[in-house]
Amino acid sequence: MALLLECPGAPPPEVPLPITFKYIAGGKGIAKVSREVASSDGKFVLKVEGPEFKGNVRLYEAATSKPVGPVMVLSEPGLSYRITSLAIAPDNKTVATAMGNFSNDWGQVTVWNAVTGKHVAQYRGPPYLGQVFSLSFSSDGNVVSITNGPAGGR
Repeated sequence: MALLLECPGAPPPEVPLPITFKYIAGGKGIAKVSREVASSDGKFVLKVEGPEFKGNVRLYEAATSKPVGPVMVLSEPGLSYRITSLAIAPDNKTVATAMGNFSNDWGQVTVWNAVTGKHVAQYRGPPYLGQVFSLSFSSDGNVVSITNGPAGGR
């Protein structure tokens, strides 16, 4: 899989992490909008802030609701995109967001440092993602697994 470290409109990446993207299965149906996800240890929550189909994300301490870092600003790639999946790595400071379009094969996964708010890696294809159903990190945080649906009738 290709690792896109630069993309128009995205903030410049910080020192790249050794992130690998892989597909774990093909999803079926329509991706559900994900508004928040908890870390595996329950200590942190990654939340979408903003309107239903647009917004930014921020990591919070679960017990206190105190923000861990700044808001991570998601670029607005089109009129009908939505945030479809979120994941928190085992280190509780690296997070991933997935966005997709309602009507075509556009989709992307971005990995962020939630403490600094900076983007560290991104995947958009090919192969094109279509809708992303779920994301997960490997136990060492170096692999982001993507479950995605068909890409716009391709």
